[in-house]
Amino acid sequence: MAIAFRATLLLATATLLGGCDTGPTAEEFLAKAQAAIAANDTSAAVVELKNTLQVDPKNADARWLLGDIYMKSSQGAAALKEFERAQALGIKSDKLVVAMLRARLLQGQFQEVLKELPKASVTSKTDVLLVIRGDAQLGLQEFDKAESSFEAALKDNPKSA
Repeated sequence: MAIAFRATLLLATATLLGGCDTGPTAEEFLAKAQAAIAANDTSAAVVELKNTLQVDPKNADARWLLGDIYMKSSQGAAALKEFERAQALGIKSDKLVVAMLRARLLQGQFQEVLKELPKASVTSKTDVLLVIRGDAQLGLQEFDKAESSFEAALKDNPKSA
């Protein structure tokens, strides 16, 4: 009886230890995602970023990169969701503020963009904010205001596209 108990205990221990293989780390998945992004393989990058977030849901860099991919594929709602999560996880940058405003533009949230612009703490991108304002005004069919915003953007940065 003692031998059967020991054999059962040994088998249970081996089964539990076999399940302890943790697999790739969040950092490894993130590195694969960055390599896929560099190779312009966005579908592979999305898979790797989602794998990263399965392992570490609080990975702000993965949230930012996933949001950026969604933005580039015109998925404004998904992008905004990831950008907001990245911001909540500690990413604070002008680039993130601009990306969030552009994600709102993609969703047709023109009034919301105009409401958020004065709160935007972007230090060096006045022309970019003026273009975003102009785009929101265009969306609201406020053509004269949009023209003024675009002209102000050009005055601020004559090299702006």
